[in-house]
Amino acid sequence: MRTALSARLEASGLDAALSEPVRRAAVFVSTGEGKALELAQALIGPAVIDGFAPTRDSVKAAEAIGRALNGSFVTRLADRLTGRSRAALSNLHRIAQGDLTAVHGLGIAAQNMAASLEALRGMPRTASAEAALARAMIAPRRVVRQGVARGESLSGPLRPGTIVMLRVGDATRRTLDPRVAFLSEAWSGCPAHGFVPRVLRRVWDEAAGAS
Repeated sequence: MRTALSARLEASGLDAALSEPVRRAAVFVSTGEGKALELAQALIGPAVIDGFAPTRDSVKAAEAIGRALNGSFVTRLADRLTGRSRAALSNLHRIAQGDLTAVHGLGIAAQNMAASLEALRGMPRTASAEAALARAMIAPRRVVRQGVARGESLSGPLRPGTIVMLRVGDATRRTLDPRVAFLSEAWSGCPAHGFVPRVLRRVWDEAAGAS
């Protein structure tokens, strides 16, 4: 699945397919017009589903998932009791026709892309592209991985099979390093490590040109 996604993210026709979503995202960065999560789905969607455009249902589903991911303890407890985010995931599964990569992209990765657009929106127009993109590299708060060999950590030794929760979000804010945000130098790195910075650079450049 990761190999197939990598191929899609580097497909020759993807840049052209994103021209209009990039333009709309640039307008948001310049003026605040639009909804960050919908724009994020528009940027990610064509990379995982041919011809995808956000719908009211797809955005509402992502919103429900975001509340469960990022909300307070009370919010998460309420979600557990109501099953709202589980229903939202089922809805995205239907929209994506069972493609789990697309479900992740529209429901989870879109949260980070939306936060990146918000970060670009908050940057002064006089900022360099490098500074803006460094601040806009938003990573998940936590990433779960499973060890495949023995190792050492600050918390003690790791055995094969150990489940590790990496606080990638905190590390990315400290380092402003995209390699940390995407774990791009690890075997389990995110396949979008080149795609996301490339798209955000296009958005920033268009927003700067429109200012």
